[in-house]
Amino acid sequence: MQLSTVTASAPVPPTSAASLLPREMQVARIGKGTVASEIDRSIRVRFEGTGPIEGRKVVPDSAAAVALFKTKDGATLEKAIRSFASIVDAHQGNEDLKTVTLLPDEHASKGVSILNWADTATREGHSIDQMLEPTRKDLDEAAKQFPKLSRDELRTELRKVFAAEGAKQLAQGEAENVAFAAAWNGNGNIVLMPDVSRDFLSTIGLYRIQPGDQTQLRPVEKRERAAKWAWDTALHETHHSISPMGPRGPEWTSVMEESVPEVLSPGDIRGAVARAQADCSLTARPARDTRHEAVDWPAWNRQHLPQAPKDQVETAKGRYTDGPALLRELLQMAGIDRRTTAGKAEALDLLQKRSASYVPRRVADAIVAEHGLASDKAPALADLIRKATIGKATLGEIKDFLGL
Repeated sequence: MQLSTVTASAPVPPTSAASLLPREMQVARIGKGTVASEIDRSIRVRFEGTGPIEGRKVVPDSAAAVALFKTKDGATLEKAIRSFASIVDAHQGNEDLKTVTLLPDEHASKGVSILNWADTATREGHSIDQMLEPTRKDLDEAAKQFPKLSRDELRTELRKVFAAEGAKQLAQGEAENVAFAAAWNGNGNIVLMPDVSRDFLSTIGLYRIQPGDQTQLRPVEKRERAAKWAWDTALHETHHSISPMGPRGPEWTSVMEESVPEVLSPGDIRGAVARAQADCSLTARPARDTRHEAVDWPAWNRQHLPQAPKDQVETAKGRYTDGPALLRELLQMAGIDRRTTAGKAEALDLLQKRSASYVPRRVADAIVAEHGLASDKAPALADLIRKATIGKATLGEIKDFLGL
């Protein structure tokens, strides 16, 4: 879809798919059905209000969520979502958490990705409806091809075409994203992938892992670990809503953006699981074919999806393994012991008081201060940290620079 250029007006707070997406976009074919039907198959909730998460309203924002919230199980899910979302409370006014979506499969992800795009565009002051509006040139060209149709009829048909093309364009590559990612956070809209969603729901008794599910393919002793990782993933994405970074710059900024949640979220798991009264061992329950839990999605795994390219795997290693390992070492060099309550608070402040692009300099300042070094060493140390983040310097070189 070639979207019309629209001058931004005053941003308006979006509510649901019905208000965010024009009718033509809602009924556009995507996935197994339409944009609207794929959104409605997902379990999506949005936060309303400001302040601590406990005081905000959690509103079901899809048909599946509405149905679930009409039962006692809705309160169970709400409690679980609040339990991991509450980590933003330490940064009130400096976070952008908006929605949480649990996906049933890769088809639903297409509709949800379109809705989240519309959410961002609307919040930025753009009109999705105006983006579908044909220009005079569009109408003139269409009139040559269909001279029997009126201008109003041509406008109606063109809007349908633009919506269909736009939906296809916006959902392009979603299968690859689902195959590779565990979750994502787009401008405060958290989306958990189908297998992570199932593991998460199983820990609160709303889904039973079935034959054919991704976790069922693991050895029994590793299934509980998968459930803990689902909570880690939810917390990781919530951390992305704190001090949002905005558009990514050089690769080191992307590595640092992912490293910060990777370092912080594991320390949040136990507390979040306890607040939700969840049980990660439920993921290892014997599977069964009959579906008696509240969420009756069929089994799902990643085996039928395209595999990630080798270069994407290498990039992920830097962002999710090497970068976090470096950051943990740097925090120790700064004298921060994250095993203590005070150390956790200090790390949280250092790493998330400002966006991830500021982390190298803030960490450098902390290290210099910890070792009583001249403050003018901090800029060069920050630059060395940026290089180490992308593998162009080592921890040993950092220590040599500091004389440690």
